[in-house]
Amino acid sequence: MASYPDIDSAEVIYEPGVHSEWVLRTKSFDAGCESCAHAVGFDQPVAATTMLELEQIMADRVAESNVSIARVVHTFGGRDVYFRDGSRIEFRWQLLVCDWRCLDCGVDTDAIAEYYMVHDSIWEQAHPDLRGQLCIGCLELRLGRTLLASDFTDQSINTNPEFKRSPRLISRRTDLLGPGQ
Repeated sequence: MASYPDIDSAEVIYEPGVHSEWVLRTKSFDAGCESCAHAVGFDQPVAATTMLELEQIMADRVAESNVSIARVVHTFGGRDVYFRDGSRIEFRWQLLVCDWRCLDCGVDTDAIAEYYMVHDSIWEQAHPDLRGQLCIGCLELRLGRTLLASDFTDQSINTNPEFKRSPRLISRRTDLLGPGQ
C-alpha cells in the first residue's frame, strides 16, 4: 500500500504476492442508550476483498434494521449511521495488506509454500531490517550456507503438519519434522 502525505487517501496496488483484504467491524447501539451496545465490543469481524463488497455488507446491515436513517457521519476508516428511532450502528474498517514477495527475487513465497520462521539471530545475519520475506534460496544466498533444521524456531508455522511446505523447505526441516512432513 502506498501512503501519501494526505492521510485521507491511499492507493492499493494489486500485484502477484501482495494480498489485501478489508476487515469490517460493526457495533450496534439501542435507541436511547448512547453508552451501551447490544454486544460487548464489536461484532465478529467480516472480511471483504474490495471496498465495493464492504459497502454492500454495510448496506445490507443497515437494511436489516428496518428503521429510517436520520443521519450518517463519515470518517476515514469509519461510518456511524444514526436511525430515527435513536439507535445507531458504528462501522469501522481497516485495510490489511500482506506482501509475500521475496525481497530479492520477487517470488510469491506464499504461493510456493515457503513461509517459515527462523531464529532472530539467523534472520538478523541475513536481513538486519527484520521486515519482509525471503524465499529459502535467497535467505541461503545471503547467509552463504544451506539452512539447517536447528535454524528454524519451534513456532507452529514451522511445526504444524497441516501447513503446506515446498520440497526445498521440507528438505531443510527433515530432522525436526521427520520424513514425509
